[in-house]
Amino acid sequence: MSVIDNLMAGLALVGNVDALVSLAIGIVIGVIGGAIPGISATMAVALTLPFTFPMQPINGILLLFGVYKGGILGCSIPDILVQGTQPPDNCRN
Repeated sequence: MSVIDNLMAGLALVGNVDALVSLAIGIVIGVIGGAIPGISATMAVALTLPFTFPMQPINGILLLFGVYKGGILGCSIPDILVQGTQPPDNCRN
């Protein structure tokens, strides 16, 4: 297989509806988890991990990826609300 065939196969796995829904749900969970003081993005991933066991592997990985990236975004919400100048400690992981 060529490189283009491998890229197209990977995009077909990630581009289906189930995978995109898992990614969107993960981002929402991550933003909520990241906005809660004391819960870092890494902790949100650890709390979400047991829910990925019955899922297909690509959907579970995308869910965890969305939780982590949403948590990084969500941890800036409390800082913006109190008009801080530096990210809180739970963003630095």
